[in-house]
Amino acid sequence: MEKDLIVWTRQELEAAPWGVVGPTEGLGTDQASAVERVLHSTGRVVIVQGDAGTGKTTCLKAIVAGIERSGGKVFACAPSTGAAEVLRTELSTETTTLQQLLVNPELQRANRGRVVLVDEAGLVSIRELRDLTRLACTHGYRLLLVGDTKQHSSVEAGDALRCLQIHTDTPRHRLTEIRRQRDPDYRRAVRLLARGEMSGALDAFDRLGAVKVIRETPKLLQAAAEDYVRTIQSGKTCLAISPVWKEIHAFNAEVRGHLRRQGLLGKEERPFEPVYPLKWTNEERRRVDNYQLGDRLTFHQDSDIFRKYETVAVVGRDKNGLIVQTADNKKLPLDPKRVKHFEVGVARPAPIAVGEVLQIRANVPAARLINGERVRVVDFAPDGGFALEDGRKMPAWFRQFSHGYASTSHAAQGKTVDRGILIMADAGIAAANEKQAYVSNSRFREDQVIYTTDLQAAREMMSRSGERKLAVEMATENLVAAAESTRIVAPLSTGMKAGR
Repeated sequence: MEKDLIVWTRQELEAAPWGVVGPTEGLGTDQASAVERVLHSTGRVVIVQGDAGTGKTTCLKAIVAGIERSGGKVFACAPSTGAAEVLRTELSTETTTLQQLLVNPELQRANRGRVVLVDEAGLVSIRELRDLTRLACTHGYRLLLVGDTKQHSSVEAGDALRCLQIHTDTPRHRLTEIRRQRDPDYRRAVRLLARGEMSGALDAFDRLGAVKVIRETPKLLQAAAEDYVRTIQSGKTCLAISPVWKEIHAFNAEVRGHLRRQGLLGKEERPFEPVYPLKWTNEERRRVDNYQLGDRLTFHQDSDIFRKYETVAVVGRDKNGLIVQTADNKKLPLDPKRVKHFEVGVARPAPIAVGEVLQIRANVPAARLINGERVRVVDFAPDGGFALEDGRKMPAWFRQFSHGYASTSHAAQGKTVDRGILIMADAGIAAANEKQAYVSNSRFREDQVIYTTDLQAAREMMSRSGERKLAVEMATENLVAAAESTRIVAPLSTGMKAGR
């Protein structure tokens, strides 16, 4: 698939420039340069890489205006519904998810000849971008890919944007001037993160008093929770991040205790069992041995047997696959190699009270729930669901949510808050890497604090690469290894088969 993508981008396309450059007042030097170079491009695909907090939206508004000024039209999409909604609001363009564009022939035809803008393109898989390029050939799209390869990549195999940047000559225009952080000292720290200088960035945060070393995990979580509650009570927005769910659950429990003692949560709690997705790839879902008793399967399309949004539990295995149990206690066979369109997760008890902040973890268009958004519970609905602060209702059957006081860096990507908190106790340190550190420490406008049990261990793990190897890179390494092996052992191995 990577080879198909590389070949497509190398094919020449003679065409008119993308658009006409207009007024650049209000744009920084890097933004104005990117706008001009994109609009003057005559190719079929262009990349705009924006480091975290560099004012990407301002730049994209000028690019869209320039395309429309020349009579062109832009259709915008993103890998997630939340990101697509942000595009719709900020760019005032027609917008949907990338997945919807890939499966909807009517939508594909309706956008013939347009520029298709893909935001958060670093989260796009090789398969998705390959399919999009095939549609571009059929319908005459031009592709504007916007993202940052230093942040998190697709769960599915392949990092499409990085593949294009490394293995093709696709024009790439970078936004480098960080604008999100208001304090210049914090901006310098984030700039070091963007350069991959993790140790230097950690030192810069430390000099700002933004690193708190607390050796005992319970005390660390208590201090971080007090910080979070104090921040939100001051009227500021705050986001706490940890690399691991173990620390997220423990932090959420600490925050809930503080909120309850201050009378900010209702006295009545009701038990629920939210389902936390495991983020498996398609191949991982196909393997029966990956499943454990109690795992939950939630369907996101109707099938002959299972309904959209239905959740079933794994209760056993047989020679044909899994045995699952429905909400009305029916036991049914399920072969994960044949059945598709479901996500695997684990259920975890979670008490919910009025006043609770929840994070939505799946899209429900009928209820206007968007994956990644945070909502507040104002009442329990008679049917077992929740009434939310903004008037929406969460259905009683919906279980893809969690307490919303902390999240992983994957869920935090694309968000901006006043104060950021990074929790790195022992488990979090073990799971840290460059991408996680970069995303976690660049969400804030005003200030950031890092709570850790071991500064030196955190420094080492934050410097660990989070990149996956592309298939073309592994193929090259295998060829080199094979050549070296042949050169070294050829006199002894002639005619022999290689072992495992």
